[in-house]
Amino acid sequence: MPLEKRKQLIAESQLIRKTIPPNLNKAEEKKSSVPLLGWLSVIFTLTATGGAVYGYYLRYLKEKETQEEINNQVSQVEAEFTGYRGGIAFESEIVKALQNYPGVEVRRLGEPMDWGFDIEFTYNQRTLYIEVKYLTSSKVDLSSIQKFFHKQKGRQGEFWFVHNNELTKMSQHRFEELNQLFGSSRPCKLIQASSAAEFTEKLKEFLS
Repeated sequence: MPLEKRKQLIAESQLIRKTIPPNLNKAEEKKSSVPLLGWLSVIFTLTATGGAVYGYYLRYLKEKETQEEINNQVSQVEAEFTGYRGGIAFESEIVKALQNYPGVEVRRLGEPMDWGFDIEFTYNQRTLYIEVKYLTSSKVDLSSIQKFFHKQKGRQGEFWFVHNNELTKMSQHRFEELNQLFGSSRPCKLIQASSAAEFTEKLKEFLS
């Protein structure tokens, strides 16, 4: 292309640029940013809504666990008198299972209204304490777990909570929290057994 022709085209293009409004490009940029702001608003709304729903769900679970604990305490009080003899028999079975296990020496048995542990025994220079909880229908409640850990104060050794029924969710969570807090210095174990035979089988595992 001849030099004169190129100069003419450059001059025309510069003239066209001068005729374009100076804020046209900014308007285009602003226009393109509108959809982005819309998407950000939608994402923020969804996140906030999801957080609120999750918060309500957690509160619902907590209230459900609390109600379960209350209902369980009512059932436990109702069954306390009928299960007393059964609890004594169950504890006696646990003692016999320990006495029949090679190397175990039962040192002390709890007395009625005693604030100590139900059973204390030794095995291979280990001192172990047992709290026995027998229930006819209800689950192990939160207060039983609290007392179990409270009784450990001033004692050194290993601590077993032997129970025939399951724990409520709140008592299970509390046991895990306290066991994590004191577990290194006072090892604790939950042992669920409904008979002396079942307890004996678990003895082999926990005393090995």
